[in-house]
Amino acid sequence: LYAFYDRLRARFPKVIFENCAGGGGRTDIGMVRRFSHTWVTDWQIAPRSFTITNGMTLALPPESVDRLIGGQSGHTAAELDFQWRLLLFVRPTFGFLKPMGADWNPLLLARLKHWIALYKDFVRPFQATGRIYHHTPVVPGPEPQGWGVLELASADCTRAICGLFQLGNPTQPEYLLRLRGLDAGRRYRVTWDNHGQSTEADGFTLMNQGIMVRLEGALTSELLLITEAVSSRRPAS
Repeated sequence: LYAFYDRLRARFPKVIFENCAGGGGRTDIGMVRRFSHTWVTDWQIAPRSFTITNGMTLALPPESVDRLIGGQSGHTAAELDFQWRLLLFVRPTFGFLKPMGADWNPLLLARLKHWIALYKDFVRPFQATGRIYHHTPVVPGPEPQGWGVLELASADCTRAICGLFQLGNPTQPEYLLRLRGLDAGRRYRVTWDNHGQSTEADGFTLMNQGIMVRLEGALTSELLLITEAVSSRRPAS
């Protein structure tokens, strides 16, 4: 089978080959390396959508995991923020976000532009060379419960994102987050995407003492954006 796709790629070098989920049966490394896209699921509905992103990024590099927002009934559970924040940890694609021929909802369009800018300007530049941390690696069951937490950090420890998700049947409204992909000797600015507020703290505090994140209710989420503070940047050698 590998040889078959190798011959196709050699014969049609300009064709973009897309590999679909197949229930996870076509997501081994040998298949993924022969395709431009690997769509890992047809299930976009929360909270299982977290389980899929969490699990597939344990198996494959995030930049090799394609996921969709819009379509496949993903709109039937959780806010779009919940779904989109999951897609920041993989390679996102937009599907159907409004009825064909209808005008854009201006609030949705503004949020959409915000998400796209976050991915293109903040995440994508370091995604392929960064490291992903699974704070909740085991999320059992088809309808997962409790907290789900993912972190993606740049290799040089200058920036990171962390997504925190309340899944089904939450019992703990607070989560003590200890970030992993930072430098204990640097200082960072942390921004909460839900309300846009920021604070500064040193890497040691963020990694050891941690910060408390509170989310009320099922299928809610928060995104933290972490950047090295200007005052701690080291001079170029």
